[in-house]
Amino acid sequence: MLRMQGVAFCACIMLTHARAVGQTSANQPVMIAPEQIVAETLRHSYAIKAIEEDVAAAEARLKQARAQSLPRLNADARASQYAGLKDSSIGPAFTIPAIEGRYGAGISINQPLYTGGKLANQKAAADAQKQSAQKNQGIAESGQILQALLAYWTWSKAYYSGASLEAAVARMETHARDMANMYASGLVTENDKLATDVLLEQTRLQRENAEHRLQLSLARIQLLSGVDLEERSMPQQPVVNTNIMQLDQAALFAVALTNRLELSAAHEEIRALLALKKIHRADFLPQFSLTARYENARPNIMNIPPRDQWDDDAFAGVAVSWNLFDWGLTRAKVDEANTRSSKAKLMIEQLQEQILFEIREARLSLKTAGHRLEVACRAEHSARRNLETAASLWRNGMNRHLEALDAHAKLIQAEYETISARADFLLAQVSLSHAIGTLNRDHYFNEPASASASTNP
Repeated sequence: MLRMQGVAFCACIMLTHARAVGQTSANQPVMIAPEQIVAETLRHSYAIKAIEEDVAAAEARLKQARAQSLPRLNADARASQYAGLKDSSIGPAFTIPAIEGRYGAGISINQPLYTGGKLANQKAAADAQKQSAQKNQGIAESGQILQALLAYWTWSKAYYSGASLEAAVARMETHARDMANMYASGLVTENDKLATDVLLEQTRLQRENAEHRLQLSLARIQLLSGVDLEERSMPQQPVVNTNIMQLDQAALFAVALTNRLELSAAHEEIRALLALKKIHRADFLPQFSLTARYENARPNIMNIPPRDQWDDDAFAGVAVSWNLFDWGLTRAKVDEANTRSSKAKLMIEQLQEQILFEIREARLSLKTAGHRLEVACRAEHSARRNLETAASLWRNGMNRHLEALDAHAKLIQAEYETISARADFLLAQVSLSHAIGTLNRDHYFNEPASASASTNP
């Protein structure tokens, strides 16, 4: 729904870059595309950077789990000097010499043979945690894209509302000057002149409020993207198509079940918890490992009696361990893993209900925004004709001046409603795309964008 047209996007980026490198005058506006703000927001986001570290940590845990099943090679050495030792004997023919200097070095290898599935499930749990972390990264990116687009189109609404009110102020200032001249000539009453001045000041107040909203929207964009836009920066006008195809709620929910990364991440968490349960259950089973060692020592304690000379030895064997009784510790760990996996399944059900609500809400908002836009456009057209008619009748003395002023006020409000409705329609589209899970980096961009060419960091 939100995929941009590639040709238009490329043209916008090229135009912005050309203006930024000096092919335009310093006072000419610089058009900023929504893709640029989105790209800078993704680059700047601390939340995304933090989750990238989580992904790296999950990758490291997966490497640790893989290493657990590989042979472990260890080397050691020792040197010691004793004092006060004396020769000892056992019987007349067996003497143990006093050897005060003792040295040795060895190398050993240990390879797990059977762990009851513990090592395999450690790798499965680590892989699920890594997949979950990657899904969370996509979730964070989607959220940042949503925030960036909301900020951008709010800026657009404030910018073009301000431009419309600026034109309205200029229109009212011209009318107020005419009324002042006519009042000085005795052609209108003081009440007509004062009513004009009141509407002029009200329009100026609306313009100041629009400027306030504009500055707030720019501050929001700076917070999200880390970019302080130039004063001559301007957003795109909302261009909407109200004749978009609207899928029914069931079809949208089916799309969300496939694309919402929150669901995928939750399933990966369940996979990790199930693997954890198997890891704990493996403690009920015997553990076998292969051990081999080579050592060279002086004296070698494997020689009886020991000799004050370098001797080597080697051995290989199978070690077995079996936890026969641990006061229910292993059973409690398994029960905890079962409980946590059951809780995770409940959270998935709750998440599905939340997603269904978001789709229903976004779909309704989009439908309402489309109807509101159609009505606002008709109202603006009628307000323009009404002003033309009221002004003509007043100039010909066929109606009161207050009716002409009322027509001015209605046009000002109608223009604002149309601009606001266009932006709100796009915001509703963005919200629906986020609700069904298609608002992500791959679906949003046809090609990379950067705001660095046309913005001041």
